[in-house]
Amino acid sequence: MLSRNGGELAANIFKSINRIMRESLAGAGKQGFQIRRLRFRRQLSIKQATPIALIKAARGNCRRRSLLLRRARHNTPGQLNNADIAPEPPDKVEASCATAASSKRDLMPTAVFSTLHFSIAITARKWNRKRMGILTKYDGQGSSMRILHTADWHIGQTLNGWSREHEHESFFANLSQLIASERIDVLLVAGDVFDGINPSGDSLRLLYRAIADCLRANPKLQIIMTAGNHDPAQRLEAPEAVLNALGVHVLGTLRRNADGVDMDRHLIPLRDASGVLRAHVLAIPFLRQADLPGLQLGATGGPEHAITTAARALHIAMTEAANIRADGLPIIAMGHLTCAGGLESEGAERRILIGGEHAVPPDIYPSALSYVALGHLHRAQSLDGGRVRYSGSPFPLSAAEIGYDHGVTLLDLNEGFTPTHIPVPREVPMYRLPASGVAPLSEVINALNALDLAADTPRNAQPFVYLSLLADQPVTQIAATLDALVSSLPIRVAGQSITKPEAIAAPSASPPSLSETNPEDLFHMAFRTSHGVDPDTMHLAAFREAFSEI
Repeated sequence: MLSRNGGELAANIFKSINRIMRESLAGAGKQGFQIRRLRFRRQLSIKQATPIALIKAARGNCRRRSLLLRRARHNTPGQLNNADIAPEPPDKVEASCATAASSKRDLMPTAVFSTLHFSIAITARKWNRKRMGILTKYDGQGSSMRILHTADWHIGQTLNGWSREHEHESFFANLSQLIASERIDVLLVAGDVFDGINPSGDSLRLLYRAIADCLRANPKLQIIMTAGNHDPAQRLEAPEAVLNALGVHVLGTLRRNADGVDMDRHLIPLRDASGVLRAHVLAIPFLRQADLPGLQLGATGGPEHAITTAARALHIAMTEAANIRADGLPIIAMGHLTCAGGLESEGAERRILIGGEHAVPPDIYPSALSYVALGHLHRAQSLDGGRVRYSGSPFPLSAAEIGYDHGVTLLDLNEGFTPTHIPVPREVPMYRLPASGVAPLSEVINALNALDLAADTPRNAQPFVYLSLLADQPVTQIAATLDALVSSLPIRVAGQSITKPEAIAAPSASPPSLSETNPEDLFHMAFRTSHGVDPDTMHLAAFREAFSEI
């Protein structure tokens, strides 16, 4: 039996423990279930304050608490805040109490309540990490969230009839390795997945194999893919139901319901590796005329083009709807279009907007958006202070893009929304000979020989070469010489142009009238126009012989 002084000490300890627990549980009911602070249900007198009585009281309290928690978890699974729940089994608490009681009777109150407080304050955190059913909102600590932004894959592209499948396979292998090594949680693909609206079976297999490899690299990876102007929108999202079950969201078209844009589909929550909700993605595919509400082509009198006005209104409305649902978390938008100020590739990207407007200003994306992941321009670049970003294509898609630093863009939410460019290794070299302008055939031949390429290079890994020649001899002769040379080298000609000398192609003086020109002069002019050089004596002799027979 404890003495009266011992009982007073116990009572003081009870008060201290209750105060500590009230402070530690302050605000616990803001987002979830408010656990009542622990207290004795029995009115223990000083004489009843024996170790056995304390253990019985603790046992009953633990059982009641366990029952309350089980009921709460069953009835309100979406409202429970795991950080406020102690999963400590009652038996474990009682064992701790009994052990303390057997050694230190006078410390029994401290043993009981400190064990229970430990259950609430410490063990709950460990249990919460293992539990997958109920997820909490991000509180500024815990796992990072890493997002990879890429676009403009153009699966199925060919150059002068040559397949680029080997390069795509290499890129996807690098992509899956990057997802594993950089611990990527989310992959954003901002349009132009395919190169054309009718992708082949091989192209489809390549895409789905790439998705599978990325998911093997991180089974919890979330993939969000939107259509671009090159993509078959309906076909891209056809396997949507199957892909959604794997954590892959594919959006080919802007879908609407009675309330406007279907935000349940277009606003996608992002969770980190521990399952905590960290951000949302506002996934917007390539927009067509029917997607822009209130668009009046040819409208005048406003400060900006009708396309820009309609696009701005759409993005503002979608962002406002997303903000209501996002509960203060960051929102990342996706799009596929040309923003004014972006650097284009000569002849590479189509002018895709309708109604005569080619580019829209980046401020059509409201400032409430933390980051805008764009596709369409193949050069990696940032606009609006880095908030609007083109990841660029993973490798050059034309001669104009040979000098670009191709790659993907990395975002780490724990470090803000500052984009980091990650270069992608170039599996197949691409050359333009000469590097700029045009050159005579002899110089181009020297440049080809200087490449010093391995003769045993596999066909699908041979470099692509763009040739730009100056016609210093008949075009047919240049073509024949090139064909013979190329067939002996481990290269693939992706493009070839022959430019006539400026003095011949664009004469400064007007040609004489027909009455002032004899047939041989006309032959000279026609020969120059076709071949870029004057006819030699053999050509003139053949012409004179043919003309004499007329």
